[in-house]
Amino acid sequence: IIYSCGCGNAFFLFIPILFGKAYITNPDGIGWKRLKWSSFGKKVLKLMFYLSAKLSPYILADSKGIEKVFREKFKRKKRIKTIEYGAYLNENVGLKSDKIDAILEKYNLKKSEYHIVISRLEPENNVDVIIDGYKRSGGKYPLVIVGNLQETNYVNLLMESQSDEIIFLDGIYDKYELSVLRANAFSYFHGHAVGGTNPSLLEAMASKNLCICHDNEFNKALVGTNGLYFKSVEEIAKIIPEIEANDYSKMKEGGFELIKRHYNWETIGERYIDYFNKIIK
Repeated sequence: IIYSCGCGNAFFLFIPILFGKAYITNPDGIGWKRLKWSSFGKKVLKLMFYLSAKLSPYILADSKGIEKVFREKFKRKKRIKTIEYGAYLNENVGLKSDKIDAILEKYNLKKSEYHIVISRLEPENNVDVIIDGYKRSGGKYPLVIVGNLQETNYVNLLMESQSDEIIFLDGIYDKYELSVLRANAFSYFHGHAVGGTNPSLLEAMASKNLCICHDNEFNKALVGTNGLYFKSVEEIAKIIPEIEANDYSKMKEGGFELIKRHYNWETIGERYIDYFNKIIK
């Protein structure tokens, strides 16, 4: 079995087929809708998706939304299936320790008194919309943004909003520190608009965060009724004072239970093994 994560090998699909390999394509998100690509780049990406849909012996999507795109847009009907990603439960949820306090102090944060965004800082992830909505909201807790501060026009635009209330922490690649920041956030904002099952959103649910997500079929398929949704700056401006004033613990628990019941790596791993075994047979 050859398992390709992405459609980048679409032009070379004939090679494994010649050698009799079972070739599986996981297309990831809808790459041609990412705003960072040029018009030519988008056309090439769309062609790779088309070729994968027509030539790849197996398509394994990471969300029902992506599977739907392949079925409806590219007319792929057979040998297509969805297996989502998983997450590990955040072991720092509800814990108190000097080590945790030291990390929060390092970033000048207080437990359950900050909203967090953890994302690549790219236009299709709507970080600018989240920031603008926050600025209009009058929220009492700061907005913390974790993401690699690359020198791009988009990042430079975002950085113009940096203040005591809108805090940019750059990328954080220490796994423990990041898990502490997740576990102690008041809420998690997820602006991803063109992906499938997003690992960062799963990790937020596994951290018992209140998830406020961009309103699209991919995020809704994952979070369901266990989160809140936005499409505009105005909606975010209304959501922030609402969640700061009320109890949304049931939503947090609901997302956490979804990870334990369905989106955990043990269950996802078993589904992969079953899938691979059926292909071999």
